[in-house]
Parts: sequence; C-alpha cells; structure tokens
Amino acid sequence: MTLTLVDMKPSEIADILGCTPAQARANLAHARRALRNAIRMDKEA
Repeated sequence: MTLTLVDMKPSEIADILGCTPAQARANLAHARRALRNAIRMDKEA
C-alpha cells in the first residue's frame, strides 16, 4: 500500500515487484481489506 500513497499506478508497482499489473491490483485490494479489518477490530476492542 505504501506505493499507492506516492501515487504510483498498478503497472508501475508491478514493474517494481516483478509481477503483473493484475496481481499488483489484487495485492493492493487484499492489503486494503486487511487494513480495514484491523481497524474495525481495534475499534471493537
């Protein structure tokens, strides 16, 4: 997610990570979902 904070496109992230743009987007979606869940759990505690 750090790379999206510096306004990089998924294709640019994919080049850095050595994966496809589709995989970079999937990884970002997974990271965002995990962050949302972590924040939600923290609020419930």
